[in-house]
Amino acid sequence: SFHLSDSVIDRMKEPSSPSGRQQSQHRSSSGAVNDEELKKRIAEELALERARRDSEAQKRRLKQEQMYVRDEFGKLLERERISSNEHLTRAILRERAATEEEKADLFLLLVFSLLLGNSV
Repeated sequence: SFHLSDSVIDRMKEPSSPSGRQQSQHRSSSGAVNDEELKKRIAEELALERARRDSEAQKRRLKQEQMYVRDEFGKLLERERISSNEHLTRAILRERAATEEEKADLFLLLVFSLLLGNSV
């Protein structure tokens, strides 16, 4: 369902070549219209319009796909950042726990040494 403007239709009625113009003038002077030529031009114009719309639709789809990929990539990076932070936090907590355990071990060693009368 395409609608052609009057200027487009007028343009299609005009012959593109000088010989075509003479033929058209000759036929129009006799009152006959070159229906085949007009149909051909309308078909060409419709094909051009359809191609232009298809191209615009493809551009819109491409832009939407690019936005989707960018969003998904951003989500992936955010998940990776969170995971990395959690991993780092767990590593820090493990290190603190190990340090606390070492301190506790040293404290127990000191207490036992004092209780047993050994000098440390």
